[in-house]
Amino acid sequence: MKTAVIAPMGTSPPVVTEFIDHFEQAGEKISDMVLLVTEERLVKKGAEVARIALKLKYPKVRVHKVFLPFEDTLTTEQNLEFMRIAARVIRDEREKYGAERIYLNVAGGRKNMCITLSLLAQMLGVEGVFHVVNRNYKEMNVNLERLRHEISQIYEAKSEEEKIRIYKRNAERFDPLSSLLRTNTN
Repeated sequence: MKTAVIAPMGTSPPVVTEFIDHFEQAGEKISDMVLLVTEERLVKKGAEVARIALKLKYPKVRVHKVFLPFEDTLTTEQNLEFMRIAARVIRDEREKYGAERIYLNVAGGRKNMCITLSLLAQMLGVEGVFHVVNRNYKEMNVNLERLRHEISQIYEAKSEEEKIRIYKRNAERFDPLSSLLRTNTN
């Protein structure tokens, strides 16, 4: 059974990787991971780190990014455009990619994006809306800030091999970030 996860990205990549970890540990295989990414540079960097981390840890998961045509969802028009794009992504996951189950991870991105996705979930019949909660946000934020240089290096690397090499060189610092989170159902 194909299962897709759709997640708006913020600046904390661990909320994406922890979500997949939670489901994989529970015995449910995720086949597709769709990251909804704004044009904000920090968000793009975080999305790339999440993609590389998932590629290394779960090589069978198809991870792809859908770029939103703005840096932030600050206006009604931007939020409506986000809704249109997110609805298309949900529909594409079912129709084009054959996902039988779709979960939304609403931990990343702006709160209005999370609310919009929750509304779409009701209208488009996704199987679950989840949020990843930070157990110790202070420690996580400090550790994440300490890795901003390495996150930038991964984002700016010219080749996939170089991105992987940078991640692996710092894996002992990246990987524990997920353990500071837990997944809650809402």
